[in-house]
Amino acid sequence: MNPQLEVAYTRFEQLGNETLRMLPGAGIAIFILFLFAAHWIRKFVQHLNARRFQHNLVLVLGRIAQWGIILLGLLLAIAIAFPSFTPANLISALGITGIAIGFALQGYL
Repeated sequence: MNPQLEVAYTRFEQLGNETLRMLPGAGIAIFILFLFAAHWIRKFVQHLNARRFQHNLVLVLGRIAQWGIILLGLLLAIAIAFPSFTPANLISALGITGIAIGFALQGYL
């Protein structure tokens, strides 16, 4: 086998073992904690804005808050599971993907 492929395979195997070792403990626990927090924050935001805005807007604001907290928890869980991964990597990848999709659909929209 090619020595470069052996190094890559060994590193890939180490990364997989590290992921399996770290993800079940800390990553999943953090994500579940953020799921519960997101539920309570959604209820709090809806309760806080119930008298000021219409019902549909209150629901939307609650859902935006909920999904923001879930996204934050997911990014934190991924950063714990994959120490070399940073949320900046994901945000930059999503930005490039969004631009590519925008250019692809500009003729249709």
